[in-house]
Amino acid sequence: MARSNQVLAQSAVLEWRSDYAWELGLRRHYLG
Repeated sequence: MARSNQVLAQSAVLEWRSDYAWELGLRRHYLG
């Protein structure tokens, strides 16, 4: 049970990271 929760947490963090990186890339593209 705990392992599946850990996997869910990791996937959520990875998804947040990818969204953040994508937004950062857009800002860099338009502002830089």
